Parts: sequence; structure tokens; C-alpha cells
Amino acid sequence: MEDLQSSLTATLKSKQSLETELQEAQTQASAASKARVEAEDKLSKVNREKTDIENEKEDLDDEIHELMKRYQALLSQVGPIRSVAAPPLCCVSCR
Repeated sequence: MEDLQSSLTATLKSKQSLETELQEAQTQASAASKARVEAEDKLSKVNREKTDIENEKEDLDDEIHELMKRYQALLSQVGPIRSVAAPPLCCVSCR
């Protein structure tokens, strides 16, 4: 009878210990799940920001390209005007 009582007491202590471990494991799993969701949210935000920056860069590249085309067009218009308006350097120095 005493052996049965001791066995029952040991079993109850073991059960209580396992329940405590299970509760701790569930708490850790919950914390890990929360951390994962937060990390996924951060990743999603960073990916959106990256996409926005890439789109902005593409827009700026297009704008630079257009400005360079306008600059080249202006240079081609100014080139003939300069040659007519300004005498050659050799003539300026001779005067």
C-alpha cells in the first residue's frame, strides 16, 4: 500500500512537472509566433519601401534621360548660333 501511495505521489509530481514544462513551451511558442509575425510585418514594410524607392529611381532616370535629350537639342541649336555670333579665336587675338 505504501509503495502504491509513493508511486501515486511520484506520478502526480511528474504530471505537474510535465504540465509546467508544457505551459512554458506553449508560452515560448506563442512568443516565437508573435516575433515571427512582427518580423514578417517589418519585411513587408521594407519590401514596400524598396519598391517605392525603385519606382522613384526609375522616374528620376526617365527625367534625367529627357533632360539630357533637351540639353543635346539645345546644344545643337546653340552651336550654329555661337559660330555666327562669335568670331574665331584667332581673329579676336589679332585685333
